[in-house]
Formats: sequence, structure tokens, C-alpha cells
Amino acid sequence: MYFEVCIQKHHAGFNMWQTGEANGDGWADEESLVDAIAQNTYEMLELGSNRETEEAEPSSLWDEAHDIRGMIYEEPARVFAIRRTSQNDPIEYVGIVERSRDT
Repeated sequence: MYFEVCIQKHHAGFNMWQTGEANGDGWADEESLVDAIAQNTYEMLELGSNRETEEAEPSSLWDEAHDIRGMIYEEPARVFAIRRTSQNDPIEYVGIVERSRDT
């Protein structure tokens, strides 16, 4: 099962981040979860994606989001920068993790 997790600054600082609890129900298919996250945000960018080949609409996230990969405790395999409802929203970071139903 795949779950969305919020990524927040780690309480100890040192430019580190941490994942929070899983949000919502688990999804059997990772790409369906990515689509659901995208449908519920104003804009979304997968960190590490290639700007030259990205097919999405132009986004200010390319210039404003920080690539925090490598600085996240229990780092998810996929990390996204998002804005929830408008261009003026702060940038948030979320990830996708795979977990069994028991955890």
C-alpha cells in the first residue's frame, strides 16, 4: 500500500527534515496516489524531475522549491513540493511511502 506523508523541518534543526504520519487511506497503485495528490493541489513538482522534459505547465516551484532530498530522516522514495490552493500559498513538501497494511 502507498501512503502520502507530510515532510516537515526536523525539530533539532541542522537543515534536516522529517516525515510525519501517513495521511489518509492507503492506495494500491502509486501513480493513482500521485494523481490524487496532484488533483488536490494548486501546483506540484516532483523533486529530481528534469525541467527540460517535464510536460506539466510552467511552475514557479522550479525556482522557489528547495531540493531537500538527502536531508530527510526516513526519506520517501518520491518527494514533491506543492502549493495547496494558490500561488500565494507557502511551499509544502510531501512524499510517498510504501507500507504494509499492518504499519
